Amino acid sequence: MKRAGVIINPLSGGSNTRGRALAEALRAAGHEKDVRLVLLEHFESLFPALREMTESGLHTLFISSGDGTIQAIQTWLAETLPRERLPRLVLLPHGSTNMTAADLGFRQRDIRDQRDFILSRRWTEEGSLETVARPTLRLANPASGQPLHGMFLGGGAIARGTLFCQERFNRKGVRGDWLAPALTLAAAAGRAILGGPADPEDEDRLDRPAPMTVRADGQLTSDGLHVAVLATTLEKLVFGARPFLPGGTEKLKVGVFAHPPPSLVRWLPVLLWGRKKGRTWPESIRLLHADRLEIATTAPFILDGEQVMPPAAAPLRVEIGPRFTYIRGG
Repeated sequence: MKRAGVIINPLSGGSNTRGRALAEALRAAGHEKDVRLVLLEHFESLFPALREMTESGLHTLFISSGDGTIQAIQTWLAETLPRERLPRLVLLPHGSTNMTAADLGFRQRDIRDQRDFILSRRWTEEGSLETVARPTLRLANPASGQPLHGMFLGGGAIARGTLFCQERFNRKGVRGDWLAPALTLAAAAGRAILGGPADPEDEDRLDRPAPMTVRADGQLTSDGLHVAVLATTLEKLVFGARPFLPGGTEKLKVGVFAHPPPSLVRWLPVLLWGRKKGRTWPESIRLLHADRLEIATTAPFILDGEQVMPPAAAPLRVEIGPRFTYIRGG
């Protein structure tokens, strides 16, 4: 018997009212036969629940949460199970940040449609489902000492901006995939446009540069002061941006942004929405594909919205992780 699991983080997005509504709908319909439902009233219960699910034969896992919970689940699965036993994932965008689900998530947003899909067992089908396969990016040596698997890594200004967004907007109830990030971008870009390039010591600037040495596939890519660096396996980023050319789906998409940055008025819209084949970027912007990445810096990082620090005495190593299959519709 193929079994499904449904993990709901009721605190995602503040209270995750959509996830709680899905849990109530499943309970009212009687889900117990083939579907294990877990509400994470305490986050520490996540990993015992995953172990129990996988030991009983988990075929498909539905995740009602934001990016951080997805990252924790993918890390546990990728570091615990052999690749041939990884379950298919269905991402339900019910959190404060849903960048991963915006690219790979389930298309049906109505709670009744989600309930019906779960109970219908259509997730067991092979040929009629809309699916996409995508590898994780694996942080091999974060300061915590434990490898992590995610989909988007941002360092420098990207990390500071994300943490600023969470503190200034998300925790005060401003949520959504557009409004809070847009307010953060407007605050940072406004200061950059009016004040010019930031000084490394200017603690009030989210875009202040930090020393970084970046190597892609063993080759020196950039060295010196950098505003930001990113690596991802997603195709679509915040605001629906697609800065990378198509292709390289089994590689890391890497962006390196040296200091001083080019004119934001001219290049920020192009970076977010105007990527075209053959475009020549300013020298301070490098966009490339790679199998592995090493970043030597003391700047902070975020992985899928969660803060991560690099190791103290070595470069942060980023590599391709295992491929998960995501069900997007059926």
